[in-house]
Amino acid sequence: MRISASVSSIPQKDLGSTVQQLDAAGIDAYHLDSVESTEIFSFSTLLRGLTKKPHDLHLITSDPDKFWEEIRKSGIEATTLQLENLHSPLFVPDDLNGKVGLAVLASTPVSSFAVYQRNVSWLLIMMTTPGYSGGKFDPQLFANIIRYREAYPEISVYIDGGVTHEVAFVLRMIGIEQIVSGSYLFKGNSISESVEKLKSYPDCPWNVKDIMAKGTEFFTVPRQSFGVIAQTYFIDSDGSVNDISRDRHWIEALEQITAFSEVNGKALFVHEVLSLKQLSEILPGLDFLANYFFAVNDEHAVTGSLFFQPQPLPVKGSFQ
Repeated sequence: MRISASVSSIPQKDLGSTVQQLDAAGIDAYHLDSVESTEIFSFSTLLRGLTKKPHDLHLITSDPDKFWEEIRKSGIEATTLQLENLHSPLFVPDDLNGKVGLAVLASTPVSSFAVYQRNVSWLLIMMTTPGYSGGKFDPQLFANIIRYREAYPEISVYIDGGVTHEVAFVLRMIGIEQIVSGSYLFKGNSISESVEKLKSYPDCPWNVKDIMAKGTEFFTVPRQSFGVIAQTYFIDSDGSVNDISRDRHWIEALEQITAFSEVNGKALFVHEVLSLKQLSEILPGLDFLANYFFAVNDEHAVTGSLFFQPQPLPVKGSFQ
């Protein structure tokens, strides 16, 4: 998972030394925010003299046409436009050197992105107020990310806003390819330690129920396959993996309600109170790879779904 460091969190008087520390720590890009202003392009030029890392611009504007020429001249590698601020249909010029993505608020309906998915290279989901640093991540928003990953499994998804090492752990499981990190990078003992924790922290405080898309929302899963489930696996709350027959009433009920994606004729159900740490340790030991998971409770009723993709497929979303 790549890390784009938000420059709005860097003290200007320490810009040079801080950029050196960020580069040495292994960040992948620098994230710049602009709200209806061209001033950020002068800052981008300044930053070019300090680092060779790519620039990742989040442009919040009602009229992107005013900025395309500045983007061309600046050589910015990635530009993300905020959907909710656009006042006209999105038009991306063919002669841009960099790529273009689209940002949405986490509360924006999943269907809103459908019309744009073929015209942009990634989706950035904003977990806090766009253009402002220091926001706090609400764990309830994990379900929103799950919905987007289920609905658009082939689009690269980035996350911006309040990402801590615990949050990053979950985002890696979901298959998020890039995060934007600001104030978190400077709160620890060192920048290098913060970057390392974002990339490899092996624990988190949540369980399946805390992050899943709840209730019938999981019926938005793309119908990629309609075959009969030949084999079903269930991971119980204690982490035990059971090979169960398909005559369980909750499996039959699920098949009657919706045809869901099978993976080699196998399906995976997990208990909703299973910890994510346990789940992350169990998945590599299974004899098949599944991306869709269905959560069940003590009564074996399906209560939600998850979409995990720890090793994202190579898609068009990378701007590097």
